[in-house]
Amino acid sequence: RLAAAGLLLVKYKAGIDNEAPWVNPDLPFQKMTGHQWIEVKLQNERKCLDNLRMSPDNLLHLIDILLGFGLKGTRETGSLECLGIYVWTCAHNQATRRSRDRFERSLDTVSRKMSHVAEVMCRWAHSVLVPADNSYAGVN
Repeated sequence: RLAAAGLLLVKYKAGIDNEAPWVNPDLPFQKMTGHQWIEVKLQNERKCLDNLRMSPDNLLHLIDILLGFGLKGTRETGSLECLGIYVWTCAHNQATRRSRDRFERSLDTVSRKMSHVAEVMCRWAHSVLVPADNSYAGVN
């Protein structure tokens, strides 16, 4: 019996070695761009809450506020996608490499957009977080 099992294992190994390598099949759809991904999430409140930790209305309200504090997009990456990269990365405590994969952007682009939105968020925070007592010079 042991010899038969050994022979079966040898035949199985030989069969595996002769098989053609498995190649990942093509996807039935193209990969979504970061902008497309954000737009899809905005269409479904539950998915928006799960992925961006805020409702579509709140995200759109936030972008309206931040546009007044200098949030800018480019031809390639709009302001909505910039904010989406920032919010998704912060909401899920992810690294820029994961954001690169999620939004189909280079590490440089993700890093620059994260820095830009962080600066805008700080400007906004300075206007919102003001001391209640006017005798304080500023917020520490």
